[in-house]
Amino acid sequence: MSATEYEEFEASAVPGYAEEKVKAGTWTREESLARAREVFAELLPDGPASPDNHLFTARDVRGGRPVARLWFALSGEPGRREAYIYDIAVEAGLRGRGYGRATMTAGIEAARRAGASSVGLHVFGSNKAARSLYTSLGFSEIGVVMSLSLSLGASGDTARAGPRH
Repeated sequence: MSATEYEEFEASAVPGYAEEKVKAGTWTREESLARAREVFAELLPDGPASPDNHLFTARDVRGGRPVARLWFALSGEPGRREAYIYDIAVEAGLRGRGYGRATMTAGIEAARRAGASSVGLHVFGSNKAARSLYTSLGFSEIGVVMSLSLSLGASGDTARAGPRH
């Protein structure tokens, strides 16, 4: 990923991450952008030169235009290093054409070459297309985080389980 591509990545990935955290109910809209900036600053303190971080721009083989990006970081000890995918994004108008699969496949191979013995990632539960892609590539769930919203419904009542008293 070039310096210009990194700037473009950061300009879209930070607000995108903030929005996903708001949708998931983890952060409020008011705090989300500042918190997303803090996370990125912590994970990529030296931008694309941050140690153990690998940022890629995937390009179409016909013409070389950028079609996707991928970011993973390595952690752990030799022989047990994990590549953790922090971000994969396919350009909005190009989704559904196989670029996500090709980018993930290339990223997995890059992680292997970098010494990783496994690849992990987080996917928001609402992202059914990504979950399907990851499962088809051989990823499996190793834990599930669930949430129950306790906000009041339109009638003012919350749903109850079991008998009423």
